Amino acid sequence: RFSLALKLAVVMSIVFAGSVVARDKIVIAVSFAPYANMVQAIGGDEVEVVTLLPPGTDMRYYKPHPKEIKDFSLADVYLTDGSGVDRAWLPRFKQVKQTIKIVDISEGIVWLAGEGNEPNPYLWLSPKQMAKISTNIRVVLSKLRPERDSYFVAKHVFFLRKLNQVDDELEAAVRRLPKDARTFIATRPLFTYLAQDYDLQPQVVEVSGKVAKSKDVKKIVELGRKTGAKMVFVPPQFDKLAVESFKRDFGAKVVEVNFLTYDFLDNAKSMANVINEIAAALRKDRPTLNLPKPKQLKK
Repeated sequence: RFSLALKLAVVMSIVFAGSVVARDKIVIAVSFAPYANMVQAIGGDEVEVVTLLPPGTDMRYYKPHPKEIKDFSLADVYLTDGSGVDRAWLPRFKQVKQTIKIVDISEGIVWLAGEGNEPNPYLWLSPKQMAKISTNIRVVLSKLRPERDSYFVAKHVFFLRKLNQVDDELEAAVRRLPKDARTFIATRPLFTYLAQDYDLQPQVVEVSGKVAKSKDVKKIVELGRKTGAKMVFVPPQFDKLAVESFKRDFGAKVVEVNFLTYDFLDNAKSMANVINEIAAALRKDRPTLNLPKPKQLKK
């Protein structure tokens, strides 16, 4: 009996301790998975993160579901990216948690135009922009829990090392590309920050849906031939026939980019790898000229 009672006491103490830890965490709500990644990376054991938009959601047509609304009601803080993309559905969330603290994490961001001439919210497609956002997140966490400032600073430094490594890889890859080979085609105008920060030239052909229409494919092929574009960025599960056409008709490398993925750095790594492949192929196609060595002057 004593043994059983002791075991029950141990189990209850563990459960109780776990609930205390859970209550001690700062519950932070964010709009998109890439921000959830950074908040978790910097906040560590001090935070619990709620992501409002499920993976694969098109933010243009998003409407909150009961589960997201319930999760939001548990949050202490909502971090808005400041782009305004959440103004369509944030009021619905605030109805269930009017006391929630809303903090803008976009300080230092210079907004570029996106779809419908609205600010482009896709900051996470550029590591340089995410470095700014990560610093803002660290500052917010330190203000919310000043006694854990050194912990957040250390976690932020560790995260920045990974971010800077990917940034270096992208920069080095682009430098290997000749200036006239830095054009890429995208099926939505999402890559303006990436293009600006890494000296790339974007061309956009709007394609709605996963199955591209024949006129869209034709337009992309014509644009690829005209501009000499070496890359096409498409969403996951994009029309495979169209992808084969891009590869065959103008020799493009096609990169699948999951725009709202949690592991946003994987997108940047994939881009760097593809750019390196293109640069290597171009070096074979454009070999360095074997010029005669200059004659040495006679003494």
